[in-house]
Amino acid sequence: MDGVGLTSLWVAAMRAVESERGQDALVRDPFARALAGDEGFDILERGKGTTAFDLPVIPIRTKWIDERVAATKADQIVILAAGMDARAFRLDLHDKKVFEVDRDFVLAYKRERIAAPARCDRVEVPVDLRDDWPSALATAGRGRGATESAGFDASRETMWLVEGLLVYLEAAHVRSLLERIDAISAKGSELVFETNNRALLTSPIMQARMAFVRDLGAPWVFGVDDPTTLVPKGWDSTVTDFAKVGTDYGRWPFPVAPNDLSPAVLATIPRTFLVHATKL
Repeated sequence: MDGVGLTSLWVAAMRAVESERGQDALVRDPFARALAGDEGFDILERGKGTTAFDLPVIPIRTKWIDERVAATKADQIVILAAGMDARAFRLDLHDKKVFEVDRDFVLAYKRERIAAPARCDRVEVPVDLRDDWPSALATAGRGRGATESAGFDASRETMWLVEGLLVYLEAAHVRSLLERIDAISAKGSELVFETNNRALLTSPIMQARMAFVRDLGAPWVFGVDDPTTLVPKGWDSTVTDFAKVGTDYGRWPFPVAPNDLSPAVLATIPRTFLVHATKL
């Protein structure tokens, strides 16, 4: 593992810790500890001193996305940069086809760590997102002795999950990724992603964490103050302040930024956003 691959082990370690928290755990992921491995927990331990506050960012994000996955009517789910995402194994998705898109060695690592069968029709799509992943997605799953309908079908509603990815991409790559999603999404498709504002990247309280992820080989480079500008034309979107979600779950210690603050003031406060969009 290197770069972003290492962060996926780190995130798995955070899910494992939350899963073992007790009755009030936001996430139950029985595969997280095995996926994290010793390396994931080592990164978790080393990263603890790089932020002033130990916030349950990953459990909150995971639960919020889980809820949208549970509610979707789409029978195709595509997880871009799937990493150590274990939704295909831990959620009841028996009526869904789940495509996990990531580099081949990442998918191979996960395959070695999870012995249990998936709880859905899970299809691995080994491709780098810098390459022609839509073409790889279109042909994935069709070489398994199944009919042509076994692969991804762009004419059907799809739920797209882009979790914990955008912060690692340059702005042009973010927009290209979302344009590619739009181009192969049928009406009624859903898009779920998380992003942060630019202040989160430049705030003095974040600089130790920024240095830490740079040392891991996965620097945070992207931020946007208005996430609606990322949503492709023709999609209806809802943007939720991460602090609002965390507060609703009873796990966020800070107040939500008031809506009546000016955009200029809001832009100075480190913020993360959760976005859910539907193609009209």
